[in-house]
Amino acid sequence: GAFNYLATNDLWKSSYLNIGLFYDVLNAKTAWAITGQKTLGAWRFYNIFFGCITEILIIIFCYKLCKIFNFKKNIELIFFLILCFYSINLNQEITLGFQLLRPRDIPLLLFLIFSLNLFTTNKRNYIYCFLIGCLSIFSLLWSIDRGAYINTTLLALITLLLFKNKKYQTFYIFFGLIFSWSIFYFIVDYEEFRAFIFNSISIFKSSDFFNGIIYPTPFSFTFNEHAARGTKNLLIIIING
Repeated sequence: GAFNYLATNDLWKSSYLNIGLFYDVLNAKTAWAITGQKTLGAWRFYNIFFGCITEILIIIFCYKLCKIFNFKKNIELIFFLILCFYSINLNQEITLGFQLLRPRDIPLLLFLIFSLNLFTTNKRNYIYCFLIGCLSIFSLLWSIDRGAYINTTLLALITLLLFKNKKYQTFYIFFGLIFSWSIFYFIVDYEEFRAFIFNSISIFKSSDFFNGIIYPTPFSFTFNEHAARGTKNLLIIIING
């Protein structure tokens, strides 16, 4: 993707991006610009660096999450350490399995951190509302599937704020949303913007065909080697609920 961009100077008009602009194009281009070397090593270092950023954001999220329970200091510290250890360990296990795709979760972690700040303080926190709105386009550019999740959740968040009569927070979220989309539209030309919309809609419609795997039938341990994994995942969802 990065080589194609260097050759054509086009983004979506000359490429079909199945993950997102940052992962498919800009990560390698940025790594090469920083190091001055068009090498795989530069690209891998870039991914490892953002993998570390992901883990830092996980720690911040765990800290913010622990603060909302109002535990005593010693209990809060123990809870924080257990939560951090488990979360980072899980993140690293998934990273090894999916080969450095975990930085795609950065917009999701930012959304969760900003949302926690929004609901756990009595201040109006307009800056967090503005940043949450900006995550609408940023998340789609970073990773299309994460962007779809965040934008869907953003609608639920706006509905909740309106229900709680927090008009100012809602206004600043809309302001950040409109501002970020407008900046993106003016940076890229109309043809690129149109190609981006077409590319994103196409991915939403077809991702199940090239990424989808049939979910293993729960409790069919005799017939399916992945039944235990499928059963465990469903039970975790029920327990979380």
